Amino acid sequence: MTDFGQQHLFAAKKLIRNLVKDTSAFSNNDCHSFLCLGIYLYWDMSTAFLVHPDEQQQLDTIEISIAVHKMGNWHHPMYGSCTELLFILANVARYDRLLLESEQRNLTQETGLERGLCEWAATPPTIVLGHLYEAWRTIGFVFLYTVSGWNPSFQNPDLVNHDLESLISHYARESIWHLVKIPVSSNNLNYQSLSR
Repeated sequence: MTDFGQQHLFAAKKLIRNLVKDTSAFSNNDCHSFLCLGIYLYWDMSTAFLVHPDEQQQLDTIEISIAVHKMGNWHHPMYGSCTELLFILANVARYDRLLLESEQRNLTQETGLERGLCEWAATPPTIVLGHLYEAWRTIGFVFLYTVSGWNPSFQNPDLVNHDLESLISHYARESIWHLVKIPVSSNNLNYQSLSR
């Protein structure tokens, strides 16, 4: 897949960089800034794996990290209160693509990504969004573990009861289970897909 609007994504990234430099917008809980950043993060998460590492633009800048932190659990009209999870998943996708292209592992980065997925928690405003968030989070583990393989620094408590291969299968089934729990009539099904 090469025609997914990459130039538009890069242009949006430039706009977002300018937006997050204006720290007052995020300090004052400016809803328009939160809305724009959230839409961009969803778009980036959905396409991060598709961008070749040579063209990849870093998402995990200090300004974006701070803006994501300031958004906290603000309820975004598209996806609810999981902005930080979108940010983590985009970084997992970037790392996976880089690893597949270069075959050079970064064990520290893998451990940090896993820790982010393990520690992420939100109080979803609805049961349906809770299922969507868990589907995303568990599939994030599947993507990370499938591409990276075993890392002796992984700390996921679920690895006590499962070896890595069985945990990947467990999380894949769990992700599907959560998606099946979302009613077909729910608009939240529009946001269930991740690229890969």
